[in-house]
Order: sequence, then C-alpha cells, then structure tokens
Amino acid sequence: MSSSRAIALLCGVLLLSSGATAFVPAETGSSAAALGGSSTTAAVATPGYLPVTAERSGFASADVSVTDSIAMSRATLEQRLTRTTLQQRLDSAANETERRRVISNATDVLEARTADLVADATDARQRFRSGSLSATNYSTTLAEIDARAESLVSLAQFIEGRPAAGAAAKTRAAKFRAQLLAYSDSLRDRVAAAINGESRLDRLFVEAGPNGTALAAVHDGSYVRSAARPTNYDTDPAAVPSGSAIISHVESLYPWVMNQSTGVSFVPIPIQSSSAKYAYRLTLTYANGTVHSYVDMSSGEVYQETETLDLDGLVASPDAATTSGDNRLTVSRTYAGGPLRVSVMEDGEPTSATIAIANETLGTTGADGRLWTPSPSGSFTVRATTGDGTTLSVDTSSLAAT
Repeated sequence: MSSSRAIALLCGVLLLSSGATAFVPAETGSSAAALGGSSTTAAVATPGYLPVTAERSGFASADVSVTDSIAMSRATLEQRLTRTTLQQRLDSAANETERRRVISNATDVLEARTADLVADATDARQRFRSGSLSATNYSTTLAEIDARAESLVSLAQFIEGRPAAGAAAKTRAAKFRAQLLAYSDSLRDRVAAAINGESRLDRLFVEAGPNGTALAAVHDGSYVRSAARPTNYDTDPAAVPSGSAIISHVESLYPWVMNQSTGVSFVPIPIQSSSAKYAYRLTLTYANGTVHSYVDMSSGEVYQETETLDLDGLVASPDAATTSGDNRLTVSRTYAGGPLRVSVMEDGEPTSATIAIANETLGTTGADGRLWTPSPSGSFTVRATTGDGTTLSVDTSSLAAT
C-alpha cells in the first residue's frame, strides 16, 4: 500500500477521534485467515471474501408476495409507532428524571427486540441448513429480518439522539445498533424490493452454515455478495485504534484489495469521541468495485461484508471448453456462489446463445457473447444452444472455497 494511501487513512481516523490508543487486534493472523483467500490465480480473479462454512446452498427466486410484503411493512410500522410513542412520552414527562426513565425503558425494549430478532434469524438459518426451509423461503425470511433490523437500527439512533439519553443509554443503544448491522445488507434489501414488486431479482444464490449466511446475485452489470457471521460480533467495546494499526490490520484482512485500493474510509460506531466503540465500518474502493465491512472493534473480526464487483472489469480466463463446428463454449469457474462466466463464440466472434446451467435456463449471452451468474456448488453441466440450433455442453464444477 502506498504511503499516500496510508496517510489518507490515518488522517481520516484522526478526524474522527481524539486521544486514540494503539490497536493491536488479538491474533491478527487468525482474523485474516477467517476470510477466504483472493482467487487471483483462478479462472475469475476476485478479492478475498468472508466465508460461512456452508453446509447447504441453493438458488432462490424473489417474486412478488403480498404476505411477505405485509410482514415487512408491519415490522417497519411497529418501529415507527414505537418511536412516535417514545417521543410523546418524552414530551409529556414532568422532569428530566422522568425523561431519563422513559429512555431507559425504550432501551430495554430495543434490547428485547434485538434478542428476538437474533433468535429468529438463528432459527431460520438452522431450518434452512436442515432442509426444512427452501432457499426461496429462507431468502424472504432474511428480507423480513432485514426490515426489522433496519427499523431497530433507526430506533437505536433515535434513542442515541435524544437529549435525555444519558451516557449509559447511548452506549447500550450503540451496542445493539452495531450488532443489528449483521442482519441487514443491500441484497436483502433487493429481495424485499422484489417481493414488493419494485424491482426484479431473478437468481439469488443462498448458502448457510453454522457460523453464518451468504447471498450472491448478478444485478445491473455487477456481481454482489453479502455475507454475515453474527457471532464474530462480541459486544465488547474498545478504544479507537491508531491509524497505523488500522492499516496493518486491514492489509491482513484484504491484502489484494488494499494493494489496488483507490480509497479507504473508517467510521467507528458510535462516532462520538466520548463513547465506547463497538465496531467500525470499513469501506475499500478500487478500480473494479467496493468492499464494505463491519468489523468488531475489540477482536478485529469481520462480522458483515458486502462486495460489489463490476462485471466488465473482472478478469476471467476459460478453464473448461468445448467446440462444435465454428461454435465454441467456454466456462470460467469460480467458488460456489462466486461470479461464473459463460462465453459463446462463433468463428471467433461473440454470438447469442441460450444458456442453461444444471438444467435451468438462465437467459441468453449478450452482445459480448457472455453471461454472468452466481456459480452453483459442486458439479454441474453448462449447456449453450445457438441460433442455428447447435448445442454445446460442458461438465464442470465450482472451485473449492479458500
């Protein structure tokens, strides 16, 4: 990493905090090992990622559902009513002591609802892992949990912002807010939008294991993967790290991205200098995408991560191919759920072909002769049918997780 980038990051930390103490994450190497290695030598070059030790995976189709839409709307409405009631009680309180009691009670409600959400999310993941919940049903459950988490985060911020909130209430609210961020991400938002009929999300890869859940999709020319490992958040506060310690730790977590980074930002949670810090939001920007992570402040462990990669900028080399006459089908493999590229050429030029993977028709190759999609896990067959009826197929498999 260049010295100018290091200085930029250090300045960002100094602007956000004062009196920061040095930060040496416990077992920095083990934190780095918790992230999947970058696949720069694989067929599709991608940065490192947060693995979830998947036991079960599948594809979900996020469709319009009135029932699920109502459930998500209800979750949001309940929290709005809670905030409205809270403000009314604060306004009608006779004195400061009573207002502080109102805030304390509201924080108790926040704690209880956070605990309920964590329990529901854990139960849903277990049911998906055991096979009693389909990938589609699990994805809609995740979208509902996302709506609840976002509403509770808003409630936590509301509490933190009340003048009557003392240091203890603000600290508790910030602790739960940081924890809730493990249950909300942009892909869950997109599932919710699809359920509400606001957008489409045709093919969503879902995987889960004992330590977390990951989602992946190709959407609007980008590959997006969100992963959460809630138990990596330990609720213990810590001091804001020094700039040099942050740089060292982030380099150990994302060495490939940091080597190419054009921008790094670090925002502690909460941001107030006098409050205990529970996590920080890390954003890495580079030429081909972004990585947003939430990192536990005391352990240095990543507990939520969203990567967005521009498909046009991904480097891919074919590692499985077949030819029939003038037509050639090539597949560039990746890890399960990673960005898989299918390419069809006719006489050396890109051509349109209908693509099916594992007996599921996904669509046609574009003007560049390519189709991108999240990779299935294990072994599968890729089939291409050209306009003249020629069919080509390749038997291949996902790469092992690193």
